Amino acid sequence: MSDALQKIEETLAQAMLELSALSTPEALEGFRIKYLGTKGIIKEMMSLLASVPRETKPQVGQKLNALKTRVQAALDERK
Repeated sequence: MSDALQKIEETLAQAMLELSALSTPEALEGFRIKYLGTKGIIKEMMSLLASVPRETKPQVGQKLNALKTRVQAALDERK
């Protein structure tokens, strides 16, 4: 597994772990900003696409989009 894909998987695991421990609306909003905000972790990870080989860009892009979707869905479910 490439470093970029491993980093995406680790970020997903970390986000799910953090989210499971949150209970207040304020904490959930802080989580949303941290991961999904315009300067959030997932947005920063989009820069990974610039550093991966051309042949793996589609796979990394799909994983990044899946990461964003899964984190958003988990957050919505917690709310």
